[in-house]
Amino acid sequence: MPERQSKLTLVAAVFLAVCCVSAIFDQFEPSPLLDELTSVSMLAYLVLQSRWMAKTTLVLLAVVLGLVGITFLMGQLTIDLLCQIGERAGYFAFFIVSLQWLSAVAARSHAVADIGVWAAQKPPSLRYVSLTIASHAISVLLLAGTASLLGTATRIATETSGRNQDPKVNEVRQRRMTLAVVRASGAVVLWVPTTLNMAVLTATLPGLLWSDVAAQGFAIGCIMMLLGGLFDYMSEPKLARGKKQDH
Repeated sequence: MPERQSKLTLVAAVFLAVCCVSAIFDQFEPSPLLDELTSVSMLAYLVLQSRWMAKTTLVLLAVVLGLVGITFLMGQLTIDLLCQIGERAGYFAFFIVSLQWLSAVAARSHAVADIGVWAAQKPPSLRYVSLTIASHAISVLLLAGTASLLGTATRIATETSGRNQDPKVNEVRQRRMTLAVVRASGAVVLWVPTTLNMAVLTATLPGLLWSDVAAQGFAIGCIMMLLGGLFDYMSEPKLARGKKQDH
């Protein structure tokens, strides 16, 4: 049984890879054939992995497929439109797989671990500033992948540099560093042209260009990060005797 399961997992992984690759190529050269390939490979992956899915996942999947089937039988969906929907699903599958892959690589990277340790060893105020600047700069290139990448780095840093400290101290340190990463990486959606938010905004509002909102978005993003730093400073834990504790 374990051998059979491993073979099915390998086949499912191949179908998922085909789904992701065809979805990527379809972004550059749209083709009905690629839409069909993405949809079929995605469906094959779901079928092969259904045995090991959680019951709630299976229920949601059955409901979604059931609604799609009913809509198709009512004549409100065509094969071409179904394939386009499958292609969109394949693209988001690639997006999620990329984040997981990035997290796995970061967990095994000594360079990433060194970044987290470097940030964790900074005083609380400098630690927040350094993580904020690094997260925002990296997010311009990696977008949502930054939270996964630096989130792993900060977790490794907390585990390695705080082994001899109070677990509560490590927990607070990890929470503050994670907040810095999330706040900074989330601010890029306000001005970076490659984000999904900006693409939807410029596509739905005729005549609106990225350059029309980039400056205001960047300014608002900086204000958000500054407010985040202020909230972090105000919420910094202190010892009962009045001495600051490095979290």
